[in-house]
Amino acid sequence: MTITLYAKPLGADLDWNGSGMHTNFSTKYMRETGGKEYFEALMAAFAKNLDEHIAVYGPDNHLRLTGLHETQSIDKFSYGIADRGSSVRVPHTLHDALDLWEKSELAREAFGAEVVEHYANYARVELTAYEAAVTDWELRRGFERL
Repeated sequence: MTITLYAKPLGADLDWNGSGMHTNFSTKYMRETGGKEYFEALMAAFAKNLDEHIAVYGPDNHLRLTGLHETQSIDKFSYGIADRGSSVRVPHTLHDALDLWEKSELAREAFGAEVVEHYANYARVELTAYEAAVTDWELRRGFERL
């Protein structure tokens, strides 16, 4: 087996996707408080520091981040819900995020099917618990109707 971390291992002249691994992250504040205002401020900070973020990925990423093949151009920043061509893609829902994870051939190749299934199962357990919880809004609405 040969592994390379080069941005375009099959060459720059070949018209192919060549997408690499992506970074996913969240913070405790993002998960527990979050909100549109916070997310938009975070995306503005990413946009402001685009060159610094791109530099971390190593050399020659201009060959991969062309704006073609579901990539954003290396000199632009964008974000969007389920936008495969944006710099930051936000799934519509947690279910959509789980679906993307389970269908990801890249994740299966990089981590193995057992790891993908392990984390998918964990996500399903968390989603089931989340969906079973009664929210404050539901409690208020329920009591309003009594």
